[in-house]
Amino acid sequence: MKAIYVRKLTEKEEKQLKQQLQSGSAFTVRRCQILLSSAQKKKASQIAQQLHCSDQCVREAIHAFEQEGLNCLSEKSHARHDDQQPFDEAGLERLQEIIRLSPRSFGHDTSVWSLALLAETCWAEKISHRQLSGKSVGRALKRVGIQWRRAKHWQRSPDPHYEHRKQRRDSLKAHGLSQPDWLVLEQDECWFSRFSQTALHTWSAAQEPQRLVQREPQRKEADKALACFGAVCQNSGQRYFYFGQGQPNTDKIILMLERFLAIARYQGKRVLLIFWDRASWHQSKKLYRWIRTHNQHAKLTGDVRLLTVLLPSKSPWLNSMEPHWLHAKRKVAEFDGKLSVAMLKRRLCAHFQVPLVEALLQ
Repeated sequence: MKAIYVRKLTEKEEKQLKQQLQSGSAFTVRRCQILLSSAQKKKASQIAQQLHCSDQCVREAIHAFEQEGLNCLSEKSHARHDDQQPFDEAGLERLQEIIRLSPRSFGHDTSVWSLALLAETCWAEKISHRQLSGKSVGRALKRVGIQWRRAKHWQRSPDPHYEHRKQRRDSLKAHGLSQPDWLVLEQDECWFSRFSQTALHTWSAAQEPQRLVQREPQRKEADKALACFGAVCQNSGQRYFYFGQGQPNTDKIILMLERFLAIARYQGKRVLLIFWDRASWHQSKKLYRWIRTHNQHAKLTGDVRLLTVLLPSKSPWLNSMEPHWLHAKRKVAEFDGKLSVAMLKRRLCAHFQVPLVEALLQ
């Protein structure tokens, strides 16, 4: 192999190399030793034997000095300088499309993606530049904001007229909120059992978990549950709650509507707009006759007009009253012991922050 030597050093370069022999970097010291020895016309093999390194190491140092000068004394990054990204922009977009599809559409026997399965599919579909590991695909997914998350339970309304009814609800709600003399409410009912226990989390010692004791009603015991009628005002966020003995029915709904009409009169409203679900007591002929009679009387006397709108069937997400019930059931829970009707009413009124007397439907 042809002998190789460093070019002739200037006084400044030679002085700088000797000073850098005191450097704390082993890489810098080794480079300086190689260059100074080569300047003394020592062969690469001799320098390698003297410094206990390879001939190639000596030759790389000399070539680096020829190209960079004294800048070669600083150690450079050992990372690859080619493009290490497993996906280009088009590949990332395609990866986001794949993650939203079922693996079964690509011939796999599962409906849940794993990182290894994604890596295999990306290579088979020619989306990645090379065969990837699951970790590489995971890092790419993280770049675009896709993470491993728990799947959410989802519900769809079976109502064939869902879209039409939802649009009608949205337009009426927007119109009502734009009118200063309209009171807009979303109303719902819920059963609060004195015996069944709802799932909840609570602080407890590891060896002493809190027990939700299942209570059994006595034979022919009355008032096993309490009906709660609630509404949320869409104008102000104010909540209204009323309680009634026994199962909800048309008579209790009429009593509740009379309460809401009194509130609308007190606030000086002209129209009361109520959204509720398609429960049987919301669609009874008796209720429709009562509403028609009230509106006829309101037209003659200038009283508050009442409008009720049925929501699509099985669409609780369209009613802002729905989420309040689960939190209330957890708040009024009794872990062990009997829960009377009076105690249940007091706890519900305390949770909803309403006076007990005003909340009763007489």
